[in-house]
Amino acid sequence: TVMDLLPAPGGGLLVGAADPQLLWLDERGQLVARRGAVIPDYRDQGETFAVSSDAWRVRVGLRRGAEPVLLDFIAGRLQRSPRPPAELRPALIEAPGWDWQNWRDTPNPTLNGRRVELEPYESARSLALSPDGARAVLGCDWSLRAYDRAGKERWRQPVPSVVWAVAISGDGQSVVAAYGDGTLGWHRLADGERYLTAFIHAEDRRWIAWTPAGAYWGSPGAEELLGWCIDRGPERKPIFLPLLEATQAAAAERQQRSALSRGRETQAAAADRQRWRVRLVFGLVAAVALALGGLWIAQTAGRTRVPRDGVLDKVRADIEAQARRQGIEEAVDGIEPIEPLSSVLYSGQQATVRVRLRSGLQATVELRVGDTTVGYRVVQLEAPR
Repeated sequence: TVMDLLPAPGGGLLVGAADPQLLWLDERGQLVARRGAVIPDYRDQGETFAVSSDAWRVRVGLRRGAEPVLLDFIAGRLQRSPRPPAELRPALIEAPGWDWQNWRDTPNPTLNGRRVELEPYESARSLALSPDGARAVLGCDWSLRAYDRAGKERWRQPVPSVVWAVAISGDGQSVVAAYGDGTLGWHRLADGERYLTAFIHAEDRRWIAWTPAGAYWGSPGAEELLGWCIDRGPERKPIFLPLLEATQAAAAERQQRSALSRGRETQAAAADRQRWRVRLVFGLVAAVALALGGLWIAQTAGRTRVPRDGVLDKVRADIEAQARRQGIEEAVDGIEPIEPLSSVLYSGQQATVRVRLRSGLQATVELRVGDTTVGYRVVQLEAPR
């Protein structure tokens, strides 16, 4: 579907399509260039779309006819899935007491002979029944709805785009939906509330998942896929601020504040602080979301983890090696957490530890937990008191 037409610089025509797709045609109508979508196309999933009993493993096709992939939050990876794993199940669409008709791509679905009322011009697109047969979830153009056997609507949730596929986990706790905007959404079956969203890049297969609180985790480099789009009106190009850039802005502001408090701000530092000022608001939003949301992930969905002892041992070894390079032979005397550390660190979590050398020199180290690695940096050095 063509959404917009604009004259191209130097002649020709720019065509914007709903796929989304951008075409550049010359004066003769010949194709000069094309930019296709990098979002997945979740139409016509059929039994390809399947979820595990706990909903933390999802098999899905990213393109029509393409080999499916398996998004595995337990292992923390995305992998090829030419054959469906035995423990994953597609949507259940038939069960005793449920007679759904005309529920696929029509505006007139019926349940047990009675019409299910949708919004004007809205169509039903997908269906799933709960394993216990108590609920049915209907995916539509503008909503996700749950019904009981009597046909009563139990809840309705707005959705970001058309619900092309839907499935219910085997434990009856979660609904997983595949949307037309290329995202996957995890909802509670009890009330339809969405608690997790994920996006998979259809070309390079990077993936990222995030919670409503702003906590996130994903594959290396996926921070570039999540951020803030700043609309500046129809005449100006919008600004996209990636999440990674926003967190760097927050870190830069913290460094400048530290330098100011010590009275050591240089001209270069002042210029750098000014450069990040515009981005600071978004960086602080991201930092607060990470700090508040990391623990929520650890308690609910965090399965990618790095043992705490291994992390601290690595910090100890690296600081000792750096000290030796600077001619300091004394070993690290101890590592004392400033912020409480659980027995494991989860992806997306942040923490701060204080490291002491036997000479009395102390360093404050910030830890940032990724998928398979833990990043850290020394943010402050203190002389012996």
